[in-house]
Amino acid sequence: MTLTIKTKQEICQRKNETLSLTIDELSSEYNCDRSTISKIL
Repeated sequence: MTLTIKTKQEICQRKNETLSLTIDELSSEYNCDRSTISKIL
């Protein structure tokens, strides 16, 4: 699945708002690999 720019921005915003969110939690929520989230952040 390819993430849109809007989704990538949303991921960054959620992480900034909730610093306790982990990469694993975000990857599960957005149904993508940990590495994808890591690259976005």
